Amino acid sequence: LNESEKVVASQPIKVTPAVAKLDVPTSMTGREEISVRFQGPRHASNWIGFVQLGTVDYLDYSGVPLEGDTVSLRAPEAAGEYDIVFVVDGAAIARNPVTVR
Repeated sequence: LNESEKVVASQPIKVTPAVAKLDVPTSMTGREEISVRFQGPRHASNWIGFVQLGTVDYLDYSGVPLEGDTVSLRAPEAAGEYDIVFVVDGAAIARNPVTVR
């Protein structure tokens, strides 16, 4: 904006946090390949993956595609409780618990 110019109109905007939804099986066997359906923001740096409970340290992940609504992941080999997360800017905006048997 040049100092000689005037603002002729303005309007407030509201910025809302990004949200995502994951549709995942709740149980699978170790090393099983699963399909994860999702809804959420698309960007080359966003990803969906298996993580240890409460973290974003991935064990397996897939980048969020610019088109389509499904990604494939491979379950960890070790049996236990894990999360599948949708990560944007290093933060999980959706988290679903799963059991690997």
